Amino acid sequence: MTTPSYRQYQPAVFNAQRQKRAIELQIHDTSFARKGTLSNYISLEWEEDWAGLGRLVIVCVDSPSNIALLQQGWYVGRKDRDTAMVIRYVKYDSQAHEITVRGYTTLSLLEQRTIYRTQVVGNAEESMRSIVQNNLRGLPDQQVAPSQGFTDVSNITQFTGDNVVGALVALNEDSGIGFRNVFDHMNGRHVFTVQKGSDFSFNNTVGNPTRIFSAEFKNLQNITIIKDMDIFRNVAFVAGEDTGSDRVWIEVNPGNVSGLDRFELFVDARDIRWNKDDGETEAEYKAKLYARGIEKLNKHNKAETFIGEVDSNGFGVDFSRGDIISCKSEKYRVWLNVRITRSTEVREENMTRLKLTLGEPEITLLQVVNL
Repeated sequence: MTTPSYRQYQPAVFNAQRQKRAIELQIHDTSFARKGTLSNYISLEWEEDWAGLGRLVIVCVDSPSNIALLQQGWYVGRKDRDTAMVIRYVKYDSQAHEITVRGYTTLSLLEQRTIYRTQVVGNAEESMRSIVQNNLRGLPDQQVAPSQGFTDVSNITQFTGDNVVGALVALNEDSGIGFRNVFDHMNGRHVFTVQKGSDFSFNNTVGNPTRIFSAEFKNLQNITIIKDMDIFRNVAFVAGEDTGSDRVWIEVNPGNVSGLDRFELFVDARDIRWNKDDGETEAEYKAKLYARGIEKLNKHNKAETFIGEVDSNGFGVDFSRGDIISCKSEKYRVWLNVRITRSTEVREENMTRLKLTLGEPEITLLQVVNL
């Protein structure tokens, strides 16, 4: 199994201002029949990820109608979303006269499946689609959207026995391709689809308009910047198959670093076999070891955290999850381009608050830009 570990960094969290917009929830049973509407809840948290399960939390009064609506396994949808949540947890509190419901996006249906045998990885999109398609095993009403032709290739070589969603998350971390499960209740199906965000960063090369957040533009405030090298490594010694003096070793040093700039890592890659009987050359085998080294080094980047409060007006229209935006701080001389990886809506006291979470930023200090 060659699944990389989850990235060890603290994502940036950008909080938006409160809005009065209400959120109406539509409840469907497992056959997609609409059972009713829930709008009189006490509080709601609706979280969607660029590549992950997301989360739902509802607190409401324990009225007979709410008890009838909020059933384990049923789907919670919205008119303004093409995704839905699956109810996994229900708590009845007779003392507080409340019901607490928790759930996840319908990707959690795929989380019920494990990769059977070995899934070889190449093209990231096709590997994602194959992982889902090959491991449905009777999962009802689940379909896979047609290929969009993305050409991104993953450094991950294979998965064996991994959880389906865990493997999809690993491929996302490696390739940057996102995924979600579309809730098509009109046609009674869930549709797994991959997606790519748009680049709205300062230096994007595709001609998109720029989305920049900074204190100078008065759309970014309360900045905190943390830089952490605890897990940083930039050189890998990769050991392939065999033992002792016969074992194949290579050094992976993509930046050609030395001296104090050199941080080394050992990678045990004995699971990567040299297929000599199939005519695989030594150079081809070492290329596979090199790819493994790059994969592991990518999980040991410098941890950079940028936290602030941003005005999220335009989210969902001008920019959304998966898109790359730019943030800058003139005071700290920092400029970064970073992907929006999560949106969380919290509804309470008749107010809705939207929070945007940013994934791992790529920070360049004193970048040649007009700060």
